[in-house]
Amino acid sequence: MGHLKVEKKRLAAVAHVLDGENVNGHKPSAGVLFNSVAEQYGNAALAIIMTGMGRDGSREIGEVFKEGSVTLAQDEESSVVFGMPRVAIEHDYISQVVSLNEMAAAINRLAGV
Repeated sequence: MGHLKVEKKRLAAVAHVLDGENVNGHKPSAGVLFNSVAEQYGNAALAIIMTGMGRDGSREIGEVFKEGSVTLAQDEESSVVFGMPRVAIEHDYISQVVSLNEMAAAINRLAGV
């Protein structure tokens, strides 16, 4: 198991699974993914942080947010473990907090579907 990174290739995204050391104690690390999204897509991305323990990806989703992209977090009520979304929300890196039941509809709205 490795870290997932995205690479922008003309009109498509290419996903790479990279071996490597744990990042902040995690492998795979959501932080590695979010950093690659921020680097490759700037203000043209949608990043979502959902239920999870700890803070993996919680700060890195902020890089996506700072680039001007939309960020969503799963709400506490529908999360099994609210660690990762909570930390991202506390740092004001989240555009919208959404319940699990409403997540697909929120994504569709943002995509103009």
